[in-house]
Amino acid sequence: MQAPQSIAIVVPVFNDWPSFDVLLGELCSLAPSLPCNVTVFAVDDGSTVPSDLAVSPTSCLAVTLISLHCNLGHQRAISVGISECVRRGVYSHILVMDGDGEDAPSDITKLLNAQATNPDAIAVIPRNPGHL
Repeated sequence: MQAPQSIAIVVPVFNDWPSFDVLLGELCSLAPSLPCNVTVFAVDDGSTVPSDLAVSPTSCLAVTLISLHCNLGHQRAISVGISECVRRGVYSHILVMDGDGEDAPSDITKLLNAQATNPDAIAVIPRNPGHL
């Protein structure tokens, strides 16, 4: 089985930039152990709190900020992010994560392994039960 060549991670964000920064830090720690390049798409779902992401992007991951003009809700924000990944046509895998700690970056390896075992399936991992 061939390892994925590039992963896009779509993360909808509405005002919770500090949690998103924590997620980016965790992804930066994990990225060197992954068998591929990682690009994070932060979909700003009409936040009223500005992000400093545009002025201080992370150096360990490619991060793209997609700014929506109004709040569409996280499902539509995810849809916009996935559409942008597909439009670019360069990602072998697209993952969706919440930016508030409900999804563990360490599960990325499990998802990739599950998908490699059954390439025609969509792989999912249960949410972090300790997060409320």
